[in-house]
Amino acid sequence: MRGHTQATLGKTGIFVAARLALALGTLAVHAQDSGGDPAGNREILKTIKLYIGKSDVPSDAKNYEDELTDYSDDGKGHRRCPKYMFIGNKTPIFIEGRGEAGMRQVNIKVTSQTDSAGVRMALFETGASTGIYRNVTSYAHGSSTNIVCLKAQGEVSRGLRIAIKDEELLTVTVIGVMSDPDQTNQLSTSVMVDRAECGVAGYSYTKSSPQQRVLANNLKNITDLVSMLIADGWESIYRASDDAANAWCLVEDFEITTDAGKADAADLVYWSGHGGVKKCGFLRSDTAKTVAFLTYDNAGLGDTDANWAIFDSCDFFTANLADFKKLCGHGLRLACGYASPSPMDDEGKAAFFMARLREGKTIKDAWCLTVKEYPPKMDSPVVIGVVVGVKALDCGNDSIVSVTKNCSLSPIKISRAPSGNDGFNIICQQAVVPPYSY
Repeated sequence: MRGHTQATLGKTGIFVAARLALALGTLAVHAQDSGGDPAGNREILKTIKLYIGKSDVPSDAKNYEDELTDYSDDGKGHRRCPKYMFIGNKTPIFIEGRGEAGMRQVNIKVTSQTDSAGVRMALFETGASTGIYRNVTSYAHGSSTNIVCLKAQGEVSRGLRIAIKDEELLTVTVIGVMSDPDQTNQLSTSVMVDRAECGVAGYSYTKSSPQQRVLANNLKNITDLVSMLIADGWESIYRASDDAANAWCLVEDFEITTDAGKADAADLVYWSGHGGVKKCGFLRSDTAKTVAFLTYDNAGLGDTDANWAIFDSCDFFTANLADFKKLCGHGLRLACGYASPSPMDDEGKAAFFMARLREGKTIKDAWCLTVKEYPPKMDSPVVIGVVVGVKALDCGNDSIVSVTKNCSLSPIKISRAPSGNDGFNIICQQAVVPPYSY
């Protein structure tokens, strides 16, 4: 009897084990196959896309017209980088998923490299059996909750705000679908984004020699520039000068190995101070007030965040294209400056430059108009203003005007970051023919 019982149990155990193995095998297949096994967990949400909001009314159809994308790594030396730069924290980001109709709710998580905790929210179907899911609590009533925005610098977390620093990835991940019994949590998408940040540096040289006169308007010019940008929604991320309120400007702030938390932390950086042939002068923070220089060989703006640099100093540019590659080959879209002496202490220069940018002029055109308005006194015709960039990447058409000029919510569209493999060109220059009457 005992033997019979054991035999029976043995057979039963084998049968149960076989059924269990089959079940586990089936579950394993379902866990691995998120591509649509009809008998298991189907990928019922097919796509997720992010859109640049044009209205703060979520149900407005135009909020889903402009997809938020970036420049992918093209395998030719151009790294993945942002295509859009957001101003402040006002631009709403709308999220849309598409898949099977009838799901009650799609739960997602939005994170960044800086903000790994991120925020959680839900997408809801836009109508009966549309299969379109958006981040609107009640699509029919146009609720304004569930809208994602980037967090401003120093902002205390409020609502669905995502913090970013420099250029980084914004990621949307599906963490659950309310549609019994099917679920998926394998779908995600990411896009590289940036926020509009400015940086300024300069000094007023205070030695008594006539060649080293007080340049008080240098400080006024950088103050004008940063004040106007802040008024337009930009954030001031770096400022260095020799006035008591700020840190002294060091040449290390602009050098490739030490600029990441300084000048290269800003998208638009403006330098106003002394310079020399092929180099830009900086007053160091020592009691002797000695001068050190930034040269093309040790410059590295652009490998962290900088897009455009203005060098308002004497004789910064030459006609040597190899030097341009050293200066801009780390990712800087444009470098603007003088190829002649600079009347850098002229009051109002930076404000004039900003006024042209606000009119919608490209950065290159605004700079050439500025040097035409504020030229040096020369004895013969000479090229004074120079803008360097890569024509093939359309860097010359960059401006700081938002995508939709009449919409304060819109971000700025920027060109692709260049690499050291690109051919750099003088894409704009301004000449002056003397005599010029001051």
